[in-house]
Amino acid sequence: MKDLFRFLVFLLTGRMLNQAGQSRVNPSRQYDQTIEMAGHVEPQLVTIYEQDPLTVHWNSITRREQDVLARICLGDRNRDIADLLGIAPGTVKGHIENILRKLHAKNRTEIRIMFRDWDFQTWWMEHHISASPAQHPHR
Repeated sequence: MKDLFRFLVFLLTGRMLNQAGQSRVNPSRQYDQTIEMAGHVEPQLVTIYEQDPLTVHWNSITRREQDVLARICLGDRNRDIADLLGIAPGTVKGHIENILRKLHAKNRTEIRIMFRDWDFQTWWMEHHISASPAQHPHR
C-alpha cells in the first residue's frame, strides 16, 4: 500500500507541475520512472498510464513521424527538418500530413500545444546523439 501511495504521489505531482507550467519534464525519464514504479506496485497501473491520450497519440505514429513531430515542437521549419533527417522537404510534408490526420490536429500549432509539456530537446539529444536512446518520449 505504501508503494502504491508513493507511485500515485509521483505520478500526480509530475502531472500537476506540468499543468502549472512549473517545470519541463524529460519525457523519456518520466515515462521510464513511471513505468518502473508502476510495475513494482501494480501491473494494471502500467496499462492505465499507457492509455493517457498523448501516449496513445504518440504510439499511433511511426518512428519517423515521431522524429518530425519532435522537431515541429522544437520550432523547426520543414526544410530544417528535411536537412536534419536527410530526407526531402516533400517527405517531411507527407509525414506532417500523416501526423495531423492521426492526431486529429488542424495544424502545427495544435501539435505544439498538445505536446507543450514534453521536453523534446532532451529526448532528441538522448534519442539521436547518446549511446543509449530513449524509447518513449513522454511527459
